[in-house]
Amino acid sequence: MGNVENGMKYGEECDCNAENRVCGEKDPCALRREKDSAVCHHPGLIRYFVVFFLTVMALGISMSVLENRLVQREVAGKVWRFHVVGDDDSVGAQAAKMLVTQQMLEWLAPRLSDCRGRDEAVRRIGKLLPQAEEKVKGLAASLGYTAAVSLTCTTFPAKTYGPYTLPAGLYDALEIRIGRAGGANWWCILYPGLCFSSDSFSDEMDSLLRELLSEDSYRQITSGSRLNELLSVW
Repeated sequence: MGNVENGMKYGEECDCNAENRVCGEKDPCALRREKDSAVCHHPGLIRYFVVFFLTVMALGISMSVLENRLVQREVAGKVWRFHVVGDDDSVGAQAAKMLVTQQMLEWLAPRLSDCRGRDEAVRRIGKLLPQAEEKVKGLAASLGYTAAVSLTCTTFPAKTYGPYTLPAGLYDALEIRIGRAGGANWWCILYPGLCFSSDSFSDEMDSLLRELLSEDSYRQITSGSRLNELLSVW
């Protein structure tokens, strides 16, 4: 038996002129219309708000992604990165990677310390490349590995160095690949020299970064933005 509302079965036609309706009782036809209206319109209203919310959220994410990409491109044009890839993830291979890395940082530091800009650092690294390659290959060979050295453009994940977080993206870099280059990576910044010493995060280095970058880009790399982690590609 169907549900009954005010003496009327669903599916029955409303008799709006019924004379036996109790005085003051709400018109069953009006009740039926209200019920039908609620069923028909509330889902549409909910759908509208869901679509509106998703649209606003998508626009916000798109704007954030665009801003992050613009910042990454600016930063990439002002710095020069350092990338070392180990043979594999074994203890021995990773120890060899770190030994080669440390030896090369000690060798590069005095040769790049007086560079007055990224372009000068790039030219200096280019001139040093044959010597760097010879040194790296000799170190790797003494540890039982082959090695290759190159100037390349490669994808870096979002990486944090002290108070600075560089967004993920493509960066020019001096790259060392040891053996099969299938192990964990080591990432840093040759210019400005954020990987050379514990004093890299000094006021002097901070002032240099402020000079190199726009105010918006400097603020983003020092904000510890969660977005950089979300956009990390590694």
